[in-house]
Amino acid sequence: MVKKVLLVIVLLLLPSVVLAEEEEHPFWDRANTRLFLLNVAAQSLDSYSTQRALRHDNTKELNPLARPFAERGWKGQVAYSYGIGVGGTLAVSYLFHRMGQHKLERITPLIVATPTALIGGLNFRF
Repeated sequence: MVKKVLLVIVLLLLPSVVLAEEEEHPFWDRANTRLFLLNVAAQSLDSYSTQRALRHDNTKELNPLARPFAERGWKGQVAYSYGIGVGGTLAVSYLFHRMGQHKLERITPLIVATPTALIGGLNFRF
């Protein structure tokens, strides 16, 4: 159910991101705020489902970059998900904004949030 809801949200946001004109705008406008909130929600879902699977089902984190963080419990998971997943995405998007690449600026959070949310949803099957 969560996967379907996130997929619908992404599909609703995608046309406005792709069709957005490349014009100067403040970085924290309404569209970027929504896109980054979507990314935070996806990272939160993935964090919760990963820690749940690691705790209850004796599974292993498959992402080699996330594994050292996720295996350290919630502290490591938060550092990875919000430090890299949210902070890194924010930094790359802001870099695109400063370069005047506004379509790339807006699509960056979607490129990160979509697979993160799908994988987070898949974790619940364990």
